[in-house]
Amino acid sequence: MKNTTNILTADFSKCNLSGLELDISRKKQTLEQFTNEFHGLGKIPMFEILTQKGAEKEYITFDISINGNMLRAEHVAFSIEENESIYVAAIKREIDLDFSLDENLQELYTDCINKLIHNCYDVLS
Repeated sequence: MKNTTNILTADFSKCNLSGLELDISRKKQTLEQFTNEFHGLGKIPMFEILTQKGAEKEYITFDISINGNMLRAEHVAFSIEENESIYVAAIKREIDLDFSLDENLQELYTDCINKLIHNCYDVLS
């Protein structure tokens, strides 16, 4: 009896998952392409988050920039330590070139929201 091995191969370059088409054959972008896309948006790169305590509303802004391979969201100081620091208060996230600009910005936005939630007593008091 002969030993045979059957090898099953599949092309996953285009998958359809519940109506969501995923093209994993997309080439990885470079940091330069990512930065050019960021600067070519034609919009002011910022997040504006509304906080509300009773009837009092306050908008907290996060100014977005790219520094090397990091997305940076500068903001007002949320804590006494940040206020007394010589550095500008900021949230940093490494750019993941496997994902789009939009996906990287969504992750940075989530980081901003989480920081705001964890420091809301200092901001709103």
